[in-house]
Amino acid sequence: RCAWRIDHPARQAQYQAAVSGVGAEMEKLRRTGVQNPPGLPAPARGFPFAQGANERLLLHGTSPERLLDLLANGLNERFSGVNAGSAFGDGIYLAEDVGKTDQYVSAD
Repeated sequence: RCAWRIDHPARQAQYQAAVSGVGAEMEKLRRTGVQNPPGLPAPARGFPFAQGANERLLLHGTSPERLLDLLANGLNERFSGVNAGSAFGDGIYLAEDVGKTDQYVSAD
């Protein structure tokens, strides 16, 4: 088993702008008395999350055959449900629990 963190240099500025925007929206909510939603997991150690933007580590399970395309192009909702189904409708499924993502992977 292994895990990778992939940073896409061409998209880093776009990501940072989005993090700043979410952080600003979270700050507006805090000023009105709204706190972080209950039940969110604590941030994962070792990952430099933007605390003000309420970032969290979420996992996605995939097959070895799809991994390189996923790393090169990212998640694509056009292919949602193609292999594993779409029990809750079309979309990209992410989980906090590695046990859940293990249901959608195969050994390589």
